[in-house]
Amino acid sequence: MSTPIEFTTTTKGRPLTILDGYLYTQDRRTDTKTYWRLKKFREDVTDRAKCTQETTDTVLSQCISKLPDSARIRLPPLDHVKRTIQQHRKKIDLP
Repeated sequence: MSTPIEFTTTTKGRPLTILDGYLYTQDRRTDTKTYWRLKKFREDVTDRAKCTQETTDTVLSQCISKLPDSARIRLPPLDHVKRTIQQHRKKIDLP
């Protein structure tokens, strides 16, 4: 028995798909294909950044270790992810 796929939009109006409890946002589209990006990595990074006192490198390595190799290839540059962690911590005055 397959799980139904739900299609909706994000708050910014981008296409959003819900499948098996995971959220996927539309990454890019060609004439024949649509590429979707899993939102879980970004959410894991921001949650760990806000809720723990771990170093930026530790947060990053812990979140990356959970990803399959196919997802690691598509990550943004690591300095951008580190900067995102630092920005989230700065918003709530964490070191």
